[in-house]
Order: sequence, then structure tokens, then C-alpha cells
Amino acid sequence: MPKRCRRHIPKVGTYDCPTRDLDDCLSYVKKAFETAKVDVLSREGFANAINQSVKGGGFGLLVGSMAHYGLVDTGGDQIKITELAKACLFGEADEQRKAKEKAARKVLLFADIYDRYGANPTEEQIRLSLREKAKVETTEANSLAIEVGKLLNKVVSYLTSASGEDGVR
Repeated sequence: MPKRCRRHIPKVGTYDCPTRDLDDCLSYVKKAFETAKVDVLSREGFANAINQSVKGGGFGLLVGSMAHYGLVDTGGDQIKITELAKACLFGEADEQRKAKEKAARKVLLFADIYDRYGANPTEEQIRLSLREKAKVETTEANSLAIEVGKLLNKVVSYLTSASGEDGVR
């Protein structure tokens, strides 16, 4: 498995994983939509709408994270803001809550850890999950567990509040 820079973990073993949290991604989607007033933009147009360079690696990671959550569809030279993103941002309170849970659960790594360990998994439980379910090398599991834990902590409230349970099944 190739080495990863800190905060850049698009692939965690057998799982795809965002590098940004859900709220961060939603803020950029909202900015793009409110600036452009359309839901389909060229990559260049989307980058301009959020004041980023389409050529920067950070832009690619950001769009990749948005796609992991199901907030945008990408293809060719276009980025389309999805109905899920619109529900997260502009729906009624209950619609927003359900949409954010759906977006958080699209990241299967987060959903699997949450479903197995609940809303407050320990670093050890995350490490174990990464080794067992994601097939991450033991040598990489420690550093990845910290990064995955940080992202999971930022989205777990959507999983917890949306399910109305403690998450343990």
C-alpha cells in the first residue's frame, strides 16, 4: 500500500474514505450553489465558485470527499450537486437530519465502525476494525486509526441523532 501524507487518506485498506468532514464539504457545496445559482458546473466553474484552483491537489481531494458523501456527482468535466446535498442544506429540519445521516452512511467505513461500536469507539476499536474489516496492515493501523477517528468524531452526531439509538446493534 502506498504511503499517505497526514490528512490525505482517500483509501483506507479496502474502503474509500473522504479527507474532509461532512460539514466542511457541505459548506463548500453551499457556497458553489449560492455563487453559481445552478446545480451543474464545469470543474473550473465549481473551483472558481469556491475560490479554489482546479489545478491544486486540494481541490481534487475536496471534490473526492464530496463525492464520497454523495453530495456531488462527477463525470467528464462536470460537477453536479445532488438532491442529497440540497436536502442536507435546504430541506426542512427533519429532512436535513435524515439527509445528513444518509450522507454520513455513504462512507461505509464510518457506518461499519459506528454499527459495530456505537457513537464512541475507542482508538483501539477503530484500529481493530481497520485491521479486520478494512484489511489494513498492522503497521499502518495506528496512524490511520487516529485520522479516521478524527473524521468519524465529526460525523458521528449525524449517525447518533438520526438513528435515535446509541448505535450498538
